[in-house]
Amino acid sequence: MSSRSPSLNETHAKSTATKAQLALVLTLLRQGPKTTMELRQHSVMMPAARVFQLKHEHGHDINTELVPLYDAAGVKHRNCARYHLVDSPSQQRALFEGPPC
Repeated sequence: MSSRSPSLNETHAKSTATKAQLALVLTLLRQGPKTTMELRQHSVMMPAARVFQLKHEHGHDINTELVPLYDAAGVKHRNCARYHLVDSPSQQRALFEGPPC
């Protein structure tokens, strides 16, 4: 058994704390659109709640698209959410903070 402590990133990635999961979901969405199933594979068990918080409490522009998907057992889910990060608050501010015309 190793006596090494997990790194900050390892601890953060495995945390079920809301703050850690919000950061994880945001990081994943910055990489590209993610479905509910994909976010659950990263141990985010309530992706819709985390996306809601990112949108309504933190000001992120995230679009939701409903798509049909098959799970690992081959069961079809007709309306699975796929989340698209459009802009983050800092990106939105940058649009208006450019040099004067």
